[in-house]
Order: sequence, then C-alpha cells, then structure tokens
Amino acid sequence: MMRRWAGMVVALAMMLCAVRVTAANSEADGSAIAVVERDGGGSAVVYIEGGAPPRMHVMYELGERPMAWASTPDDIVMVFAATSAEDTASVHPVRRVRMVHDAWDVVSPGELEPLTPIPAFAGRAAVAIAGEDLFVLAGIGESGKKLLHLDGGAWSELAAGTVSAHPWDGVIGWGHAAALTWADGAEVIVQPVGGAQDAGEALRAPCKGPVRVMSVGRQVVAYATPPALAGAPYRGEARLWLVRPGQVVDVAKVPEVLSGSHALQWGDDAILLTAIAPSGTALDVTVVELDGKIGYRGTIGVATLLASAELQVLLLIMVSMGLTVALYVLRRESSVHAPTHFPTGMALADPLRRLMAATMDGSLSIIVIALLWPGDVNVMTAPLQAVVTKLGVWPLVGAMALTALHMGVAEAIAGTTLGKALLGCRTVDRFGRRVGVGRAFARSAAKAACPMLALFVMGSPALPHPGAFGTYTVLRGTGQPRREDAEA
Repeated sequence: MMRRWAGMVVALAMMLCAVRVTAANSEADGSAIAVVERDGGGSAVVYIEGGAPPRMHVMYELGERPMAWASTPDDIVMVFAATSAEDTASVHPVRRVRMVHDAWDVVSPGELEPLTPIPAFAGRAAVAIAGEDLFVLAGIGESGKKLLHLDGGAWSELAAGTVSAHPWDGVIGWGHAAALTWADGAEVIVQPVGGAQDAGEALRAPCKGPVRVMSVGRQVVAYATPPALAGAPYRGEARLWLVRPGQVVDVAKVPEVLSGSHALQWGDDAILLTAIAPSGTALDVTVVELDGKIGYRGTIGVATLLASAELQVLLLIMVSMGLTVALYVLRRESSVHAPTHFPTGMALADPLRRLMAATMDGSLSIIVIALLWPGDVNVMTAPLQAVVTKLGVWPLVGAMALTALHMGVAEAIAGTTLGKALLGCRTVDRFGRRVGVGRAFARSAAKAACPMLALFVMGSPALPHPGAFGTYTVLRGTGQPRREDAEA
C-alpha cells in the first residue's frame, strides 16, 4: 500500500514539473494579446501563447468593439466609443486586462478592470502602454487633438506644443516613455514625449510608401501588411523596417501574408504577424525576428488556457481527497469498533447539531481572513472569480489553517469550540474525558483539511468520524449513547 501511495506522489510531482516546464518554455517563446472583431458586432480579447505551434486562448467576450487598443506581450488597454451618463458629460470607457504570472510559471487572465474614463473628444484615438503608464492620442486628424496621460487615476494633458506641431497619427510606448508618430508615405517621424516637455529629439527617416509604426522594446519598427479590402481575403507581401536616425533599415520581406493581418510585439526582439478570423480561429501566424529570421510560420487554433487558479484548486482538491482516503478508508479497525464508556447524562450530539457547529467555526475563520487579508482585493465583497484570479486559493488555505488553529486551541483548553459551545456540545474521548492537546489539534486539522469528510458523516451517521482520533462530540442530555452512533 505504501508503494502505491509513493507511486501516486511521484506521478503527481512529474505532472507538475511537466506543467511548469511547458509553461516556462511557452513564455520564453513569446506571447501577445489582441482584439478580435466578431461577425455581427462585439469582439473578443485573445491571448496568443508561444510554442511550436503557438496557441490562442479566448480571454473575454465583449459586447462591443473598442475604437482603439494597444497591447504588450501580457497587457492590453482598450478605449471604447463615448457613452452618456446622467451626472457627467459623455465619456469614453477604458478597460484593461493583465495576464497573471504565478510562482509556477503558469499564466492566467486577470480581471477586466475599468479605468478612469476619458472625457469626450472628436475624431479617432490611438493608445500606448509605456511600462505602467498609459497614453492616449485623442482626436487624430482634428485640430483639437490632445495627448493624455493617466496619472494618479486621472487623465491629464501633456506636451500641448508638441502635439500641435505635426498632424500626428499615432502614439507608441517607447521603453518607459511615450512617442508620437507620423508616417505620410514619404517620411517617418517619431517624437518622444514625457512630462510637460519633450523627452528627446525626434527620430526622422525617409520611407517609400505607406507604413505603420510600432515599438518592440526600445526598437522602432515600421511595417506594411496587405490591407483588408472588401470581398474575399487575399495574400500579399508584408515588409518590416527598423527606423534609425535618417534611414530605415530593411528587416524582412514576408510573402503570402493574409490581408488584414495585425502586427504585435512578440517578446523583446520579434514581431508576430497574425490574421484572426471573426469566428475567433486564427488562420495563420508568422513570427519575424528583428534580425530578419522567420521564427515560425503556420496555422494555430483555439486552445484551453490552464489558469494558475485552476491548477491550485486542482491540487487542493487532490490533497484533500488523499487525506480523506487516508483517514477514512485506511483507518484502523480499532478506531471504528473501540467501545465507549460515557458517564451518565452524556449523549452523542446529533448530526444536525454537529453540522451547525462546524459551519459556525468555519464561517468565523472565513470572516476573519476576509477582513484581514492584505492586498487590493476585498475578499469579503469582491466576486469569487476576481478573488481566485488575483489571489488563487491562498485565502481559502488561510481560512482552513485558521480553522484548525482556533478549534485546536479551544478544544485543548476549554474542551469545546465557539460553535459547539453555542450549541451545548463539547469534545471528549471514549471515556467522556477532555482530550489532550495532540488529539485536539489532530482532529481539528483533519476537519479543516478534509471538508469532504462531512459527506461521509452525513451519509453514514452510525459510523465513527474518520480522523477523530478516538474523540467524540457529545452534549449534556439524558440516556446513554449507543456505541454504533459514535461519531465526532
């Protein structure tokens, strides 16, 4: 039997190592986040994970399409069309999603959190992420365009003189700063901005034909992909250049790229060209490194994202089930058939009373953990999905540990817990005496770590409580207890 348990433990460890290695390798190959516009309206936020081949995961389904969005390998910000509120002027809602990386190197989607909305503006918009800062170029093509920066939870206008100097058509994150961009088919201009004044000299270079500008780390990349035209999709040539002072350097020519492809940052030194069908299925992707090499080219499909919270829940359930089997199935026969000799006037507590006492003791721990758990997530009021996404199962593990602690201390000192005291119950051994410190903590830990034992208690009330370690829950009553009713 011990060999069987050892084999199960080894197999579980190997599975966890495989998950960790797979996740680590995928992260090393790069990742990207994008928005897919759905047929008939709406959109979806998708996460493309590196590998051979890459895999795409649908993170969130949205009921509308963002008017502008920008992403990094694990972060995306979206600006939506203006909405009206009763007490304020029309504003543009802003949403942000970050991927969560845990200690297991497993990635899971974070909460779709709303940010401070942007006051109404005319024209289009462009968004940029620079480190932890967000920038929006509002009113592209309009005389009243503004460069906005999210600072301290509020949007403020930046570099008014710089914004009015050129008909800027975009903004990008450039390292930990932002830069305005303009490409008119003959010249590319990239102007760093920051604070109330320019952060450096403009980067200017001649170009041939219409291009778009993006950043990959500190590198500025100009690219041209086959445009999406009315009618059936087609394939054409995509080109990439590095923008240097006074020149653009050819990086690669990629033939047979699907029309309407997006260019996304892929790690720190590569770009992902991807075309995603409105149904959410990625048709093909091409990874182009900044040295001109094609890292990967082929099709990818939708896969299931293994979230860290799901892995933690699975591990917690497996551990709890293993302890349940060890305490209930593999228990000694003497713990089942040991005779009891309670004093006169002491009777076993009924199952409902025991269940109510356990609920009170467990709820007390959950409330304390919810009120005292540190962080920016209110465990008491936040939705369960948000709590698990941000914190995993650790608040639940903390509540289980606190339950085992306060019940063990109370039963060792007073012979009863708070819930049992309110219901007139106490914990004793098979002779009706107060249990020792060791058994008090052992039975409390077994209950906290194996809540599934309650199913066996309710389904087989005539059997002793597994993991009770020779103890019983009794109450002051009349009559003698029956041995087959023995159960803690």
